[in-house]
Amino acid sequence: MTGTAAWNSSSLVNSPYLIGVSGQPITSIPSPYGQTGSSLAQSPPFQGSIRARYEAGFNGYMGFVQVAASHQAHSYSATGNIVVFDQPAFTIYDASLGVSKGAWNVQAYAQNLTDTRADLFSNDNQFVPAETVNRPRTIGVRLGFKF
Repeated sequence: MTGTAAWNSSSLVNSPYLIGVSGQPITSIPSPYGQTGSSLAQSPPFQGSIRARYEAGFNGYMGFVQVAASHQAHSYSATGNIVVFDQPAFTIYDASLGVSKGAWNVQAYAQNLTDTRADLFSNDNQFVPAETVNRPRTIGVRLGFKF
């Protein structure tokens, strides 16, 4: 069994003004970096993952089964005086099982079992809202031989 967790409490600690050609701060426009105390971009308050794996030998074979889950709380796409998207929380589940004997091994796997569409990054930099999402459900079989 393996697990990880991270609790983040991030905030912008300073927000300097732009400096004009005279060397003085330009206070007539808001700081482009955002308001002091605002959350930082791509910094979810919680992230965690857990994995359970069981291995056993039987009749000269070695087999395993593994399940995993990872969760990320919501996060913001940017910090500053620009369009900021609130990216929703998501949870991803994976599973695999396999068997090996000698130099041969075979494994069946499924990643993103629930086919969750996680919004990893949002922006409107090209004047159209765009999202970068995770990979969809992926199911496959691996066959291997060690030389």
